[in-house]
Order: sequence, then C-alpha cells, then structure tokens
Amino acid sequence: MKKLLKIITLVALVFGLSASQTMAGVSIFGNTDTHPQGIVVDNSGNVYTANPGADTVTKIDSNGVSTIKFAETDSSLSYSIVMDSAGNFYTTNRSANSITKISPDGTSIKSYATVGNMPTDLIIDSSDNLYVGNLVDATISKVETSDPNAGVVSAFGTTGGHSFAIVLDSSEQNIFALSKDDKKIVKISNNGANVEDFVTNLPEAWSMTIDSSDNLYVPDGNNKTIIKIDSSGNKTDFVSLSYSPQGVLTDNLDNVYVTGIDHVTKIDKNGNIIKQFDYSMQSRDMFAGNDGSLYLSNFFVNNVLKVTFEDEEEENSSSSSSHKSSSIMFTCKDPKASNYDRFGRHKQSKCKYA
Repeated sequence: MKKLLKIITLVALVFGLSASQTMAGVSIFGNTDTHPQGIVVDNSGNVYTANPGADTVTKIDSNGVSTIKFAETDSSLSYSIVMDSAGNFYTTNRSANSITKISPDGTSIKSYATVGNMPTDLIIDSSDNLYVGNLVDATISKVETSDPNAGVVSAFGTTGGHSFAIVLDSSEQNIFALSKDDKKIVKISNNGANVEDFVTNLPEAWSMTIDSSDNLYVPDGNNKTIIKIDSSGNKTDFVSLSYSPQGVLTDNLDNVYVTGIDHVTKIDKNGNIIKQFDYSMQSRDMFAGNDGSLYLSNFFVNNVLKVTFEDEEEENSSSSSSHKSSSIMFTCKDPKASNYDRFGRHKQSKCKYA
C-alpha cells in the first residue's frame, strides 16, 4: 500500500535555478500551475501535482514536458493527490471538504465524496480505499472506491488533535496520525473502533513517514535529529543533522529522505547519511520515483525539483530486474500493486524487492 511516504504538505522555494540548470544533482524537472503542493509519480516517470493556487492538476511527462492544466478540480484548495491502480487521481479539497476524482487522461472530473472539515492528508491502500486526515475536526475518513461514480464514506476514528500527517502500516489495518498540537502519535485500529496514544512527548512536527518494518520517523527541528519509533512505540534518535529537518519520506528500500530550509539529505536504513545537497530551498512535499530520483513540489516557484543520486548507480550497475529504485533493481510480484509506492508521500505498495 503506498508509503505514502506521506508524508504531508508544505511549501518549497528554490532561488537561482532556471529550468535548464542543474546544481550538484538538483535540477528543475518541469513547470507547474500556481502553488504546487501534493505530488505523485507514476511507473512511467510522469509527475503530477495538485496546485491549490489554481485548483488544477499539472502533468509533467518523463521528459520534463509540462501540461500545466492537465485537469481542473471541481473545488478549491486541492492540496493532496494520490493515484489508484487504474490510474485515476484523487485530490483533497480543503475549502469544500471533498474529494475529487480525475480520470487517467484528465478529461473526466467529478466530485467523488464529502469528507470531514478541511481534508489535508490523503493516502491509499492496495484495495484502492482512500483515507483522509481532516485537519479541523481531527478525524479520519475512509472512502471506499468500488463505485466509480461516488465514494462510500465512513468514519475511521479520531486523531485527538490537528493532524497534518497520516500513514498506514504494512498490514493495512492500522493508521497512525501525527498530532502536531498534542505532540503525539495516535494509533487507530479495528476499522476506527480502537484509538490509543501510541507515542507521546514528541516535538512539534508536521511530517511523518513509515518503513517496511512499520518503524515511524518524525523530524525534530529543535534538536536537528530524526526520531525513529519502532512498532512497539520505543523512541530512538535515528540520525543527527546539521540543520533543522522539516519533511521526511521513506522509499521502497527503506532509505530515508529529509528536507529542511536549504537542504535535502538521503539516509540509509541504518542511519548513515548517503548524500546531502545544500541549496536555497524549503520543501516538505516529495515523492520517491522508481528511477531512484526524488521529486519535490516547489510552492512559490511553480515547478518540480528533481534530485538524483548518481554515485549509487555505478555501485549497483550489475543488478538486473524490471524496475529500478535508488539504483537497486526490484521486481513487483503483483503487477497491479506496482502502481503503489507505500514509501512515497501519498502512495503505498505491495511490491517485493530483490
């Protein structure tokens, strides 16, 4: 189910780079409509952004060619975006408290479901069910998508406070919601019937992600660290950084990506820093593509940033398989599930990796 690495939404700001320039592995991949926020990448390397400043979705193909107005949402403030196994897109609309469904070619757009107050984060499971974090009323909505014309909405528990980030574990039975104001993570299980405080006394954070072993990662900006929380709720410092982290994401190989003002860092699953890029940027909305690159939506500049880690390709060039993630090859045992990236910001996966 996508790890969507969910991460959550913030702004990205890049100075001094034109669309043709590259800076130490960082480049502008393509232009978007106004204020891109949520981002998703398909298996062909096409990038899609939800643009709350224009109420549109932008498509940037794998060559960096943009269709600025790929689709217009049926409401305003469309922040998050996910893609299902058939290639349909769903966006959260914060001002209308709704979900929009968009066909794979962008031509069919419909109001698909009404959810809670100010839907912000959005994730999808391997059965194409949607889970929506509603910011104002501190609830989770589940949207079943078996009906192509209208989603079936049910309550899936409360978060106890304003939650900007939700993730689904590998069993797809438990949701973890990060409450920024209450500085805790809530675990919601049994179809929303059971709600418990999973971890307390956390820093005030906006972002959270989960790996294949159901470890959670939360940035601690004050102490310049990433906190790792195991499946039993035990906290440890995962890695120390030279800057205050804001966004966090895990990929299908359990690498951890961290963003902060002027920085993006890739860290392996053991807490070793692989590479860090320093440049004028602020970002917390990102997606790990199958090509091993990291894609970031840039809110004020109206474009998508691509970060590559080329050194690893030489080290792993002898591997072979059908797809490549972070230059390590993998095969998806379930072809349908290959549309999911459980470790991206808003998608989840059942892929098995060699």
